[in-house]
Amino acid sequence: MTDFVAAVVGSRKRVSDSDRRLVFEIVGWLQQTYPSLRLTSGGCPTGADFFMEEAAVHFNIPTKIWYPKCSRCGERRVSHQCGVKKKTRGEFAAENYARNGEVAEDCTEMFALTDPDHPERGGTANAISNTVKRNKRVHMYDKLWNVTTKDPIPKLFIK
Repeated sequence: MTDFVAAVVGSRKRVSDSDRRLVFEIVGWLQQTYPSLRLTSGGCPTGADFFMEEAAVHFNIPTKIWYPKCSRCGERRVSHQCGVKKKTRGEFAAENYARNGEVAEDCTEMFALTDPDHPERGGTANAISNTVKRNKRVHMYDKLWNVTTKDPIPKLFIK
């Protein structure tokens, strides 16, 4: 039984060795903190999603990868091209945003490596928004490893 499901997601721009080390640090800490851990992500072949898959193998942690579901045939694969007519950017975005909702639903908390140029838009921002809407905590890491936590759970102060 898995008690804690951590989503590790991030911008495709976050591909440096430092970003890889950050993901390994996060996953190593999660493994020590939560003995019955499962990792989840969106299956992007670059960046945090890919680094999470590497770390999961390294630390021998079970995973669930939520590949986007093709709006035409229902198949789940990364950047799946279906049929003769090429998919539009909007079709790909809709499929990826739907997948982000599945990742958000699956996780207990999210750990996100934000886009260094536009942290407030794009796929990672969408994944963060989906998670917060479900009243789940999100830890956002910038390029310098600074972390900001969006905590939708209210703090109770008892006198």
